Amino acid sequence: MPNSSPLRFFRKTLLDVSDPKFLLEREKAAEAGAIDFASSINHEAGVNALYPPFDPLSIKQKALSILSHGSSAELGPRNLLFTRGSSEGIDLCLRACLSEGSGSAVYTYPTFPMYEYWARISGIRTQRFALGGNYSEVLPVDKMRDCGATLAFICNPNSPTGIPFSVSEVVSFVNQFPGIVVVDEAYVDFCASHSLLSKLHELPNALVLRSFSKSWGLAGARLGCILGDERLITALRVLQGPFGLSAPSEQALFECLNAPADREAYIALMATERVRISNALSRVGGVVKIFPSSTNFILFQHTLGLDTHRRLLDQGLFLNDCASLAPGMLRLSLRSPSENDLVLQAISALGEV
Repeated sequence: MPNSSPLRFFRKTLLDVSDPKFLLEREKAAEAGAIDFASSINHEAGVNALYPPFDPLSIKQKALSILSHGSSAELGPRNLLFTRGSSEGIDLCLRACLSEGSGSAVYTYPTFPMYEYWARISGIRTQRFALGGNYSEVLPVDKMRDCGATLAFICNPNSPTGIPFSVSEVVSFVNQFPGIVVVDEAYVDFCASHSLLSKLHELPNALVLRSFSKSWGLAGARLGCILGDERLITALRVLQGPFGLSAPSEQALFECLNAPADREAYIALMATERVRISNALSRVGGVVKIFPSSTNFILFQHTLGLDTHRRLLDQGLFLNDCASLAPGMLRLSLRSPSENDLVLQAISALGEV
């Protein structure tokens, strides 16, 4: 993108506000060992009684080293903002760039519905263009580039298909798009080679969203982050307000960061189960299409009947009904091998009726 100032796409009011001076002074004093007589809180109530760090630099650095698989030399703590799940990241990006009646956001279809959801809440106009290819794996680059939008969302790997776009494809789009591109990498842990992080320092108009809900197992802690140009991250932090990371969430993340083996084992298990269950589904009568997922879920299409989702639910098995994409679409999120066998047996039995 031939301009070194991506800030021109952000609302000007965000650029005129600095970090809260009081919070910075209090944090600096605490680090120096001062006793806090400024915060009106119950200091005797334990660790959760204390305000969390305003800018937790050490845990940011630790997270960066894992998120970027050890190649974080080009990214530092100022390039990362913790959020309340990656959903808050979507909301922040929309509100930073656009306001009601001003500009529009563009995304592909099918994709994660929260882009549309948060845009509608904020009164922001959206445009969407269908993905191409037999498995919805081809970005409509020209249409998205030329539609007049100043904010674009790309889900990589995509949801609900589970199919990733190549890094070169995403980089090419970012360089062509006349605005900010938000790349949602909520599921990229399952196909790490498709992450944009190694190229992010070369793309000042790109922001990457990450989630700690999937392979990290921290959905209940509501943890995500945004990575990008330091100037954009600073502006997003102003919009977010202080304390994007609560003390209990920070502790949960700290424990995960220091025990990577569990997460790595889960990713390996999901890779094995994805292949096993996909192969088994391909042998089920009535299953007519299986999308080649690279994540921990599988999208498939069947001809087992319009009430298949309900019949599975009657057996205590709840799948994601994706019939809005096409008749007979279901998305199966993988669990333990025994639980996967349970749902596979139920689907197979429906195919034998």
